[in-house]
Amino acid sequence: MIELKTERLILRHLNADDAPDFFEYRSEPEANKFQGWIPKTLQDAENFIRYRISEKPNIPDTWIQLGIILKSSGKLIGDIGVYFLPDKDIEVRLGYTLSRDHQGSGYATEALKILIDHLMIAFGKTRFIALIAPENLPSIRLVKRLGFILIEKDTDPESRDDAYPEDLLYVLNI
Repeated sequence: MIELKTERLILRHLNADDAPDFFEYRSEPEANKFQGWIPKTLQDAENFIRYRISEKPNIPDTWIQLGIILKSSGKLIGDIGVYFLPDKDIEVRLGYTLSRDHQGSGYATEALKILIDHLMIAFGKTRFIALIAPENLPSIRLVKRLGFILIEKDTDPESRDDAYPEDLLYVLNI
């Protein structure tokens, strides 16, 4: 299990108690217009937490989902998914969602920085992938701030996800 702390945030694995807050921000149409999965009911959110994410990190071909919690209130305000790619020991794919009310406050940057550092130190990950819709300008600015660079579609087809062929591929190599 992963638990990380910054000055303002706690990152930890999602659990069943998180389902109502998770559903609240994950079902916001504006906050999630670039997401591949949006829950339609609280039961969808509960099932996602219970059945679609791994409790153990660094298992190939699995996702973990870390909640982003405000230290000051204990409120779940977002999450970061980490996909441990099969046959690529040094590479992970990252995805993130933040409640619309908490966007623009630096929380996603803060959370991603500590998570990337942790994945590098604890698991030897040195290549981080983010697939981003071309229209998602705030997310593009976020990954650029963290040092990700845009890779042309044809130069790294193995890191692309066929489900999102139009997304831009951003990579951070450490």
